[in-house]
Amino acid sequence: DDKGLLQHCKETGHFPVGKEEVVPPTKELFVQYANVVLNRAMGERMARWGREYIDPQKFHEPTDKFQKPLGVRIFRAYTCEFNLHKPNPNPETPCRLGLTVDLRAKLMRTKSLLDLLCEGQGGSHPERVTYDAKTIAATKRRWNNEVVIATYDKRCYSIMDILFDQSPSSLPVQGLGISHAQYFAQKKKITLKYPNAKPMIQVQGRNDQPIYLPAEVVCANELDPQIRAKLPLVASYTPRIRHEA
Repeated sequence: DDKGLLQHCKETGHFPVGKEEVVPPTKELFVQYANVVLNRAMGERMARWGREYIDPQKFHEPTDKFQKPLGVRIFRAYTCEFNLHKPNPNPETPCRLGLTVDLRAKLMRTKSLLDLLCEGQGGSHPERVTYDAKTIAATKRRWNNEVVIATYDKRCYSIMDILFDQSPSSLPVQGLGISHAQYFAQKKKITLKYPNAKPMIQVQGRNDQPIYLPAEVVCANELDPQIRAKLPLVASYTPRIRHEA
């Protein structure tokens, strides 16, 4: 009813429009609106990764000819977009709304940054490993300014610093009065496997504000050369599969 509409507008900051104020949208505005609705619908069912959408629970881990894992997970990533098109070149033929869907592969390493750091220390337990000054300096030189992926939401970040004196349990979240381990458990619904493992990864967030991530939830964005060489075989889809998508 009208009261419900006005209450909704008050809560959301929207404004009701009267019939006399309605202006037919342009074709461009209509397509833009249709794509906003499409993206919201896709986001309700799938996870966004860049411009594509994936099902984070569905992936496969390819192996080489000796059945050894290649160390990556491959996700099916979908790009969907509405556009206007004409079924024939006749100027009098009205435009129709068409949906373009494309399928491509998205890859993510199976090993986290914490796994890589522990391997460099002889495979020690993540919560018991220690780093000397030489290792710390070398690690910062290697990883600072590198792009990493947050495994839980697939967002990419640039590493600003690596805090070897902090762990998810010891580093508090500014203004919340809880640790990062508690934050991930309460806000992200992610129970960290190694809440006491050092280091913490400082990445660049919005407006250049620092964000601190546990090393177990980030992985390197760059793939090893031997894996990149196998991409055409393990991470490509035939025209038939793309059409069926």
